[in-house]
Amino acid sequence: APHLEKEFVMEIMMRRQAEYPQTSLNPFGPEDTEWCIISKDWWDSWRFYVGKIRPQMSYTSGKVDADFGPQSPERVAAPSPPPIDNLTILKRTGAKQLAAGTTTGRQLEVIPPAVYACVHAWYGGGPRIIRKVVPVIKKSASSEDSSASDEGSSTGRDFASQALTELELFPLNIRVCSCDHHGNKRHDHRDYLFSKTATVAEMTQELSDAKNIEAGKIRLWNYAHTHWKKQYILSPELT
Repeated sequence: APHLEKEFVMEIMMRRQAEYPQTSLNPFGPEDTEWCIISKDWWDSWRFYVGKIRPQMSYTSGKVDADFGPQSPERVAAPSPPPIDNLTILKRTGAKQLAAGTTTGRQLEVIPPAVYACVHAWYGGGPRIIRKVVPVIKKSASSEDSSASDEGSSTGRDFASQALTELELFPLNIRVCSCDHHGNKRHDHRDYLFSKTATVAEMTQELSDAKNIEAGKIRLWNYAHTHWKKQYILSPELT
């Protein structure tokens, strides 16, 4: 029943706020806190179905909005939502990379994983998109001016420029392929997402686990330069 779904989700959100307090310095909770990303169109259809619940989180304030309010007479004939469709907010890379230009409150919403588990159990669909809270990467004054136009920049700067953490909506997308014994690339590439705060060693270990290859046989190269003399293997401690 819609009203039971609403009450259940409200309880989860209140517990989430108590477990992971959100402050001006940590607007999405402490480091490593996980959130699920969901299509705003679908989320709004569910909110209307259960009685016009407001968005769980305000992108500009970073505070949980627990005002579920009374049921509106407008929702008397509200239809049940279809299966969740998050493909509309993803690039076609297969790595669950968000589409360019997607922002919280417009194309997507941020909800607790437990809430996503509930609505997915009720309606199905997907795919499940997880993002983590990471430390804010401090930028130099010279690069700060260009940060606003960087698609890969994480959210959170608009409402808390002094924040210690932020929700990393756009991790690094790295295309990985295997090579033959001559070092020639095979056509078996696959895209992976890595946090901008991850070290090369951490990325290597994750790839080792994913590809079932010894970590010592994995090399991450800097191909920023087209000339081979300026290409080199990245050091394990780099991020």
